[in-house]
Amino acid sequence: MANRAHTKSHRGRRLVPGPDPRVDTLLGMVMALTSEVSMLRERLDAHESLAASGKVPDQDAVDHYQPTEADESRRKQYRDRLIDKVCRPLVASGQQDG
Repeated sequence: MANRAHTKSHRGRRLVPGPDPRVDTLLGMVMALTSEVSMLRERLDAHESLAASGKVPDQDAVDHYQPTEADESRRKQYRDRLIDKVCRPLVASGQQDG
C-alpha cells in the first residue's frame, strides 16, 4: 500500500441564519460583569468616604452608607464613563453597519 499523507480539510465558519446566539450570550456576560464592576466601585467609594470622615468602613457601615449628592454625581460620571468604555466597540460596530 502506498503511504498517503493525511490531509485535513478546514471548513469555514458555519453560516447560521439570523444572529448568532453565542453573541447574545457573550454580550449578556459582559454587561453582567460591567454591572458587578460598577457595584464594586460604589462600595469602594463608600469605603473611601467613610474612611475620610473618620468612620470605620466595616460591612454594616458600607451596606448602610447614604451617599451625598456630590457622591451620587461622581458615581454617575463613573458609571457613564464605564458604560461608554464597555459599549464603545458595540456602538462603533453598529455605526459601521448602518
